[in-house]
Amino acid sequence: MDELEKKFIEKIYETVNRNCPEEVTISFSGGLDSSLLAKVCKDLSRKVTLLAVGFEGSHDLEQAKKTSEQLKLPLIVGVIKEEQIENDLRHIANLIKFSNLAELEVALSFLYVAKTAVENDIKNVATASGMDELFCGYEKYKEILKKEGEEGVNRAMIEEFSRAIKCREEQKKIMRIFGVEKIDPFLDSNFADFALKIPVKFKIKSPSDEERKHIERKVAFQLRVPKEVVKKHKKAFQYGSGIHKTIEKLAKSRGMTKLEAKKMGHKGIKEAYIKSLKT
Repeated sequence: MDELEKKFIEKIYETVNRNCPEEVTISFSGGLDSSLLAKVCKDLSRKVTLLAVGFEGSHDLEQAKKTSEQLKLPLIVGVIKEEQIENDLRHIANLIKFSNLAELEVALSFLYVAKTAVENDIKNVATASGMDELFCGYEKYKEILKKEGEEGVNRAMIEEFSRAIKCREEQKKIMRIFGVEKIDPFLDSNFADFALKIPVKFKIKSPSDEERKHIERKVAFQLRVPKEVVKKHKKAFQYGSGIHKTIEKLAKSRGMTKLEAKKMGHKGIKEAYIKSLKT
């Protein structure tokens, strides 16, 4: 293990130890980031419970069940019902600030995390938010690297991290309605300062790099996160839980069409549908 990887591991343990309480519930998809957080909490002798939300049979629920067994940690499952979505969407669309559909969809996911938490007498939930922003987890980083090089990627990481901080405050607003506190150890400024100094080449290798987040994957493997999880490609919260697909279905059921959405000045039918929910 080289010195950079050793320092990275040290920083991960530092930020988790500093931010996570002795009893911690983790918002869990079974993917790389949340599995790494769960493993580190376990190594730090925290009493860990995992919490996953999604539609019955969704990718995230199936993956969470499998990975929780591999990590030997208890899992609480919150099943989302399609009939809940429209009212909950209307509520949060009028409650929080969001700049695009993805931010709203993630916020909705955290509403269901909070609902499931309060149903199980859980007062705080830790997330792995921040790792995609800091380690080039998103697909967009490939195009940025192609067009703007490593300098462009560095600028994009700072911008994405700043956006994540703003989104965190809106997500906290939703969760506090249920009396649940959201904890984000990887959005800690000290951790972010270190992560942003790691050279881009250790995060993304080329514009065709489908895997990305290479140093995080190496460290996760060293910390004994299950191998198949370490190699797994990113699937965003709203996609893995089934929320994105359901919003599209609702938009179509309300008669939204691409032509109508375009006339209204929206990118697509989902955006037009969300606009119709706002009062």
